[in-house]
Amino acid sequence: MAKIRKLDSGMYQADVYDKAGKRIRKVFQKEIDAKRFGIMIEKDKYDHKLYRAGIQEEKVSIRKAIDEFMEEKSHLQPRTIDKYKNQLHQLESFAYTQKISYINEFTKAHADEFKRKLLSTDPSAKTANDYLTTAKSLFKEQALRDRIIKSPFEHVKKVKAKSKTLIQRENDFYNESEIKSFFTQKITPIYRRALLGLYLTGCRFEELANLKWDTSIDWDRKMFFIRTTDEFTTKTETSERDIPITNLLFKELQDQKDKTSSEYIFPSLKGVKMPERTLLKQCKDIAKKAGITKNATLHKWRHTYASMTERLELSFETRQYLLGHSPSNMTAHYTKVDVSNLHEKLSELEKHLE
Repeated sequence: MAKIRKLDSGMYQADVYDKAGKRIRKVFQKEIDAKRFGIMIEKDKYDHKLYRAGIQEEKVSIRKAIDEFMEEKSHLQPRTIDKYKNQLHQLESFAYTQKISYINEFTKAHADEFKRKLLSTDPSAKTANDYLTTAKSLFKEQALRDRIIKSPFEHVKKVKAKSKTLIQRENDFYNESEIKSFFTQKITPIYRRALLGLYLTGCRFEELANLKWDTSIDWDRKMFFIRTTDEFTTKTETSERDIPITNLLFKELQDQKDKTSSEYIFPSLKGVKMPERTLLKQCKDIAKKAGITKNATLHKWRHTYASMTERLELSFETRQYLLGHSPSNMTAHYTKVDVSNLHEKLSELEKHLE
């Protein structure tokens, strides 16, 4: 039987051996959840004995299905892995409340109830769809393994995004006057370059933070390379791309190259990879000094880049490529986008800095 003990932190630890004799320790916020986990493992062991005796077919627990699913995601970025873990934890917690231990016990009605509970917390359409997509992927994988006949989530439709008002859309990016006000503030040079990098490239933070002098820049072509490496994995395959470096940013990088000992193009003050929280704090502090009332985030610079490049009248396919978005259709997938001659065009973004 599982041993449940209360930790000094107020959490509850379940200590139990699985059917393979492997010791499992798992911490829960509530004692009831710890007990349910222990019961689930004991039930799994009992069913396994019945399976070995030829009395019934082997059942796959929700926990085992999740562990297998996460094993397939082990190559992804830590933040992405954490996102999957959080989403699947919610699904597993829901299964506990419904007294569901095994994959084949999850029904269409359960899937509908999971969606209903999910929407009761009033998440954004994107957040809700992320949770539903992960749940669908988990059960689709189980169907492909012939453990269930059909995914119980197959009929569940995506949540439609609510239309944003003009004011709400404008809050998603910084306008020209806010950009100018932001960069006319007194900013520590190393943070200023990183924030300029976000605005003038449209990179995701992790993409920018992992750029290195020896592998991520072509000085002759004035290009950044966004690539998967041993230390960094792009969000998707289509996120790999080349980004033209604007005139101002290129000059700043030339001036900085021989003055730094860091391997990173946009490092922290200590010369190591820039921590996201550090740059985010700087961004918020600068925005406050600049009188910007919008919620200041690093990702908002990416939205700003998307908005400003649209005003430069770049084609949709070009903007899609520059941002590393997945092609919207097969035609776009096979369309070759040439960005090698966009330096001067994209350098028009710098006029908002004057």
